This record gives sequence, structure tokens and C-alpha cells, in this order.
Amino acid sequence: MHPFFWGKDRIGNEGIESGKGEPLKAKDSDALWLIVCPETTGLDDPRINPAAEGAPSLATLGCRRVLVGVAELDLLRERGRLYYQKLKESGWEGEAEFLESEGEEHCFYFMKPETSKAEEIIERLVNFFNKS
Repeated sequence: MHPFFWGKDRIGNEGIESGKGEPLKAKDSDALWLIVCPETTGLDDPRINPAAEGAPSLATLGCRRVLVGVAELDLLRERGRLYYQKLKESGWEGEAEFLESEGEEHCFYFMKPETSKAEEIIERLVNFFNKS
């Protein structure tokens, strides 16, 4: 849910400051990765940008199912969408699901666990994990 993928070149709305109260701005995401992973090769390090040129193929992903969740107002939304798209196109033989929460921000379900949208995520996760 709500992966923190990023990259050097902006995609979608990453370079636009919408003023809608997102907790992260593009420059903050740039700086945060360098703090979290000081030995990084940069913002196109495959650990934060699995779609970067030279990144290992997603076709070799070592699981059989993936659920990617993003939030409409999340600065990182486009990267989550891109990951899902690249995974589906990679030749990976697993099952991928996608969930976008409208009108919400990154990891809103931690801050507002009592909301119906947070409950939807929990229900989706439960169903995902219980599916054989």
C-alpha cells in the first residue's frame, strides 16, 4: 500500500505543487531518499525507481501476487501506477491488482483508520492475503 517509489525525472504531477496539503513535496522526496539510503546511486537507484533504465527486470519478481495501492492526492501516486503498469508489461507471470483511493493522501489510513476508505483498504488487504 502506497509505495515510496521515486525517480530523477518527473512524471505526471510530480513537479507540480498543487497546494492540496500533500505532506510530501517533490524536493522533500528527493532529499528523503538520500537520507534513508546514504549509499544510494541516486534517485534512479532501482530500490526506489524499479522502472529506471538498467533496473532488474520485474519479470523476475519473486512472488506470485501483488497488490499495489495508491491515493489520488499522493505525490507518489504516479510512481505506484507506473510500477503496476511496468509489472503487468514485464512478462511476470503473477497476478497483480490495483487500488486507488479517491480524494486521499499518502498513507491516509494510518491517520484516519476509522474512515470508510481506510476500512476498504483493510478489507481489500484481508481478502488479498486470504486468497489462495
